[in-house]
Amino acid sequence: MRTTVTKELIKFDNEELPINLEPAKIYFPKYEELKKRVDRLTDSLKDYVVTEDSYEQDKKVRAELNRIQKMLSKKRIEIFNEAVEPANEFKQHVSGLEKQIKCASDRISEGIKHYTDKEKDAKFQETKLRLGKLALKYNVSIRLLGDIREKDNQFNHWLNKSCSWKRIETEAENFFKSEAEKATAKADAQKVIINKANNPLFKSALPISPYLEMLDYKSLPDVLNQMDNDLESVKKQKKQQKKAMQDIKKHGDQYIDTNTGEVVDTVHSMTIKFSGTIEQFKALLQYAESNNISYERVK
Repeated sequence: MRTTVTKELIKFDNEELPINLEPAKIYFPKYEELKKRVDRLTDSLKDYVVTEDSYEQDKKVRAELNRIQKMLSKKRIEIFNEAVEPANEFKQHVSGLEKQIKCASDRISEGIKHYTDKEKDAKFQETKLRLGKLALKYNVSIRLLGDIREKDNQFNHWLNKSCSWKRIETEAENFFKSEAEKATAKADAQKVIINKANNPLFKSALPISPYLEMLDYKSLPDVLNQMDNDLESVKKQKKQQKKAMQDIKKHGDQYIDTNTGEVVDTVHSMTIKFSGTIEQFKALLQYAESNNISYERVK
């Protein structure tokens, strides 16, 4: 039964539909005569001016003009509606047939989608298995592909039945190779930044993590330039702080600004125990001296 229906549908699709169109004809034999009358009327009123004396009569003229315009408009609408009525009826009939056919097609589409989805899911699982091995070859994660089942994924077409395994593996290998190169380049860039940040002056002034994160959206030269600028800013700030501290002298238990004589702060003392290497203690003492902090060794 299904085969018969299919054959009938194919035969129906190949036949010419028994529909003919005879363009609507509107007879308007006195159009030219009417147009001349309207032209004469509107020409005579082209330079017409309403005056105080003609004001009352002009309202009657306007009313007559409006009456004529409405009469023409009414006739135009009547004729137009009569002319398009067969077209609207035809449209309604054919639209109904279209909807019937579409409903039948949609029901079949639902069944087809069920099996298409099964095929795509099977191919998805096999794709993960095959490409997982390929990803290992380049030491990258297959997760970089994203979820290829999503429509907006750049590799969603891999799940199509028409997409060959050769094409899938070629595109995947190119992608993994590119990602591996990016990862290597990023690792090399991170090494450059780490080496630069190991400079004692930089290491004591700025944390390294923000500059490593910058590599996600900036080039290595830009990050290095940013590091130089930030270090210069820190140097400048420390220089200003040192100058400010040099202007402050200890008098008894108070710190006084030698330029203004103003008491800036009182002296605070505390005992802190530090543990570390000799180099760390040297760096700590240098920091204290640069900030004009007095210290003494306590046994």
